Amino acid sequence: MKEVEFTEEYHTQIETIDYEHAKLFQYINNIINAAQLGEGSRLIIEINLDELISYTVYHFKTEEELMQKLNDPNYESHKKAHDALKERVLDFKKRFDAEENITEELVSFLENWLIKHIKGVDMQYVELFKENNVK
Repeated sequence: MKEVEFTEEYHTQIETIDYEHAKLFQYINNIINAAQLGEGSRLIIEINLDELISYTVYHFKTEEELMQKLNDPNYESHKKAHDALKERVLDFKKRFDAEENITEELVSFLENWLIKHIKGVDMQYVELFKENNVK
């Protein structure tokens, strides 16, 4: 597995959101790097998975609160996408806790989901956020 880069194409040009997205990429990379350590990496993966889950919840709350405040018409569908991801990641966590080797599957899923979500769903709110001076 190789690290995922938070490249310009994923930038929304909204400082807060880009910072949070970059942190999500970093947690995924931390899991990738830990997995490459081999023996003894399980604890590091677990810590980063827990931090990724917590930070994802925080990030989703940021987006959802802004969308609600600005009466974004896409709020409901966006929240459903967030809820589906949270459910899926918690399922990965349960499997990890049950000693399943889910690291490659988890990383592949997260990378694909995050990129598609940012480039598709998140880009829908960019203009609304900019019009309302969201930084």
